[in-house]
Amino acid sequence: MTPELTALGTLVALQIALGLATSAIVSTRTGSAYILSSREDPADLDSGFVGRMHRARINCFEGLIYFTPAVLVVVLGDAATQGTAVAAWIFVAARVGFVFCYALDLVPWRSIVWMIGIAAIAYMLGVALL
Repeated sequence: MTPELTALGTLVALQIALGLATSAIVSTRTGSAYILSSREDPADLDSGFVGRMHRARINCFEGLIYFTPAVLVVVLGDAATQGTAVAAWIFVAARVGFVFCYALDLVPWRSIVWMIGIAAIAYMLGVALL
C-alpha cells in the first residue's frame, strides 16, 4: 500500500474516532436519549465546546471530500513520490491539529492549520496533474 493510501486509511480511522468522541461530548449536553434518538428535534449544538467539536467533525468530513480524490489521483495516476507521501501525512497532521485548534478556540491557528492542509492537497494535485 502506498503511503498516501495509508494516510487516507488513517484519516478515516481518525474520523471514526472523532465521531465517537463528539457523540460522547454532545451527550453531556443533550443526554444519551438524544444520541440514541432519530434526532428529529434538533439539539443546541451551536455554542461552546460542544458546538466547536460538532463543527470540527463536520469540517473534517469536508476535508475527506478533498483529500480522498487527491490521493486517488496521485495513486491511480502513478504519480506518487516521496513529496506526495509527505504531503499526505502533513494533511493528516493538519487535520488533527485543526480539531485541537477548533476545540480550544485557538484563533487564528485553526485557520492557519486548515490552510496548511489545503496546501498539502494542492501540492499533491499539482504533482499529479502537472
